[in-house]
Amino acid sequence: MSVSTTEERVVDLDSLEARLARACTTLRRTRDIDNVLADQQVAPFMKYLLPSDEPAYVAVAMERLKSLRNAARSGARMLRPLEQWMCDDCRMVIEEPAHGYLEWLMTGHKACGFRIVHHLPHSPQAASNGGRGCYRHNLRPESCGASLHEYVGHAGLPMLLSFLDPGSCQTPEYAGPEVVSVREWGNLFRRLHLPYYEEAQLYWTDAVQDGFLESMNEVAIYQAEFLVQIIEHYGGEQTG
Repeated sequence: MSVSTTEERVVDLDSLEARLARACTTLRRTRDIDNVLADQQVAPFMKYLLPSDEPAYVAVAMERLKSLRNAARSGARMLRPLEQWMCDDCRMVIEEPAHGYLEWLMTGHKACGFRIVHHLPHSPQAASNGGRGCYRHNLRPESCGASLHEYVGHAGLPMLLSFLDPGSCQTPEYAGPEVVSVREWGNLFRRLHLPYYEEAQLYWTDAVQDGFLESMNEVAIYQAEFLVQIIEHYGGEQTG
């Protein structure tokens, strides 16, 4: 189950809540989480609400859904570009780079499972989850992580690029990127270094389904001006 920061519009959130409520009832009755997640009415949405490496408890998704809906209805955005992010765990805003944390896993010598979350001292969940806050990888032996501020701005570019190629001085014989998925790395790069992408990608699924991106090429869709259009178009729908 891939991590995603896509957010449904309010009308979809209301529909999703009903579906998840039915799933909770099924879970309490059967305690069969696999069947709950296989439900065709629930499964397509779970990747938006649950971390990829944790047991998928539907009740947790319900709590996360409440945060999503409240944020959608409040009109509290827009995020400050390249200064604020949506936490991949609690779905609340990371107010500044020093409040964030980048975690990932190492599979062999390759990185995967990148997550942008609250640093524990600033996590809204600091007192919950067994003291883990928004972290999800930290109890696993293959986990890695660092303060988010090390990966943003000009100083963060060499840090991120080292995942693809440390350079000929460090590795004269290039053995390929040190990530499992270059596409996953690319999405992380955009979130940290393309203005307005972090917020626009919350509405990406809606924009694709509506044909909003059809006339744009693979470069134009990531230009700041177009990303702002996505935010204004879909963010406005949520507060109307």
